Amino acid sequence: MGFFGFGYGIVENENQPDYNLNSINAEVLFNYSISKKIGVASGIEINELSGQGFNTFGNFYHERTLLKIPVLVTLNTNVSENISFFSNFGF
Repeated sequence: MGFFGFGYGIVENENQPDYNLNSINAEVLFNYSISKKIGVASGIEINELSGQGFNTFGNFYHERTLLKIPVLVTLNTNVSENISFFSNFGF
């Protein structure tokens, strides 16, 4: 399975102005089915945050990259002939 997404987040500061961060993430998971409904998945995810803000020292550019290796338990169920429900949980 593969996932890709983009969006933004807001950094809320108590004593400084708030600023927005752009978010781009991609994830690839490999699922091993233990039974028809239960499986175990792992893979790799990368998440990049970037944005500009300002504080009492002036303007600045903020960038972070997060690399995750998830370990998940997956549940798969067919709702109908053409629709399936996938869920996962883990860390």
